[in-house]
Amino acid sequence: MAKVLITIIGTGNPINRSYKPALYKIGDKEYETEFIAKALVQHYQIDKIFMLGTAKSMWEEVYLSFSKEEDQDKMLSRAGKIEEKIKKGGYDKCLIDEGDLKLISNTIEEYLGYQGSKCYLLKYGLNDQEIMENFNVFLEIEKELNDGDEIYLDITHSFRSLAIFQYMMINFAENVSKKDIKIKGIFYGMLDVYGQILKILKKLYYY
Repeated sequence: MAKVLITIIGTGNPINRSYKPALYKIGDKEYETEFIAKALVQHYQIDKIFMLGTAKSMWEEVYLSFSKEEDQDKMLSRAGKIEEKIKKGGYDKCLIDEGDLKLISNTIEEYLGYQGSKCYLLKYGLNDQEIMENFNVFLEIEKELNDGDEIYLDITHSFRSLAIFQYMMINFAENVSKKDIKIKGIFYGMLDVYGQILKILKKLYYY
């Protein structure tokens, strides 16, 4: 049995490709991080992460955030190469390849100290073909799940349509799969109301 976090990464700030650091509160504990995924990892002692993103997602920031590489020049060089591919590519011309995703997956595994994390590319879901390709990605994820796995679903980032699709597919897997898997929580870091509703500014919403 493993605790598995399924999360989608977006594009962040279009100017500097980053998320604002936020103070997420879960129960009586607080976690300050730019990635809600890291707060969930710490609080729930996550074993694996299945990280999803598109051709323009800020994969380089995921690598930098989770990396334990001591050679800073090497780390920044790797991140820079990934960022360059993302900037040169586009919606219909994805330059991120399996080698890049494997590097990030290995980095996440080293951070967690547990094998089995993976990164997946999603299409934007703008037509039937792209929706079907995304459907197949989630079928691949279902194959990676094992009996007894507990699923923690983060729908904070990326397009809302992908978040809804993500939830529908994982709910489908929970109810249809022959494996005994359970959704333990669905999470949304509500940073959109920053500066409007102070009371919920630092809370992490989940169901």
